[in-house]
Amino acid sequence: MSVQTWAVGRALDRAVATHVFGDPPTADPPAYSADIAAAWRIVYQLQARGWSLLLHGRLQRDDPVWTCTVMGPEGPVVYAHGPIAALTLCRAALLATTSPAPPGD
Repeated sequence: MSVQTWAVGRALDRAVATHVFGDPPTADPPAYSADIAAAWRIVYQLQARGWSLLLHGRLQRDDPVWTCTVMGPEGPVVYAHGPIAALTLCRAALLATTSPAPPGD
């Protein structure tokens, strides 16, 4: 399943807890994918690793569309999108932390 198709929910929250924060998969994580305050912890976690994030939203035909770009100090640049900011941050964080290093690294 593509990260871009993951929906808000506990499965995504657990994946973020495991891959971004290093928590055991059995942990009961915060609602990262639905709660922007919880999702903002992802921003701090990735910044502590030296990553930069750009998050922006816009209206497209009266529907919000959020885009997140994550740039690693030596890792890949990844992009994610979604209908809410928290979900978009989760998708981008998973892409950033589970993507292989670019060739030559």
